[in-house]
Amino acid sequence: MRDNRPLFIVMSFSALAFASEMVMGQDTKPRTASEAQPGAREKKETKKAKDAFTISKETTYVTGPVDKNGYIDYAAALNERLKKGVTPENNANVLIWKALGPHPERYPVPEGFFQLLGMEAPPEKGEYFKDFWSFVKERDGVHIGSERYERLYSQFNHDIERPWSARKHAEVADWLKANEKALATVIAASGRSQYYSPLIQAKRNKGTSIRVYVLGVREIANALVARAMGHLNEKNYDEAWQDLLACHRLGRLLGRGPALVNALVSISIDGVAARAEVAYLDEIRSDPKRVESCLRDLQAPTPARVGRQA
Repeated sequence: MRDNRPLFIVMSFSALAFASEMVMGQDTKPRTASEAQPGAREKKETKKAKDAFTISKETTYVTGPVDKNGYIDYAAALNERLKKGVTPENNANVLIWKALGPHPERYPVPEGFFQLLGMEAPPEKGEYFKDFWSFVKERDGVHIGSERYERLYSQFNHDIERPWSARKHAEVADWLKANEKALATVIAASGRSQYYSPLIQAKRNKGTSIRVYVLGVREIANALVARAMGHLNEKNYDEAWQDLLACHRLGRLLGRGPALVNALVSISIDGVAARAEVAYLDEIRSDPKRVESCLRDLQAPTPARVGRQA
């Protein structure tokens, strides 16, 4: 059985972390007696770094910006390239975070993240998106492993791939109703032309690493597809298609991110929509004009297919 429970990904680039550690002059070799003297190791490492590494096009692809220690700030350099042509008004990620709130699933967002995104942090309290499992746990006290949880788990997997009725699937209907405002914000986000999520340089035990944050978007995609299948059951074909199309666009926008994790989540979201479309196409197969219209929508240039600006 496919697992559609909440998926939150925080990924570190190990290669960039390694490069950053090397640039920062981290040395894990045993210390000699002379190196144990106060300040001796620091002086040796500073001299070694200066002797071994000169910032220029001959030694590194980017030459700035630099941090307070004179080393290249690779996160800032990447962010400068990634945000070209992006504004808070055309960036889908700004609206996605407004739908998710400041702490998706209570996950801590790094200091300065929203400033780099060009927006104010969402207020602590608001009508933010809540994934299905958090919703039923808070409202009904459903816990993982319980008999009711297993029933709902099976039901939820059904509802994101096939038509369903609110009368038989009340929990899903109530969950979608509670998320109406957040989903409207996500629909608006899917219509934007750009996607930018700032990379954050985080401290590690030895040196630094660059991290990319992809939070909650898979759960939002599940909600859009579940709502589409509810519309499909009611023969509301236009509403169902708009939710499926928004899901595709959301996945393709996310794929514009710089990391492998962006591509993986993008493919996953596109796949969620594609599986539901099998049911949708089965319902509209007797209407060739509608089928052709859907095909044109999918083939139209989208932000992910136009390509990033240089």
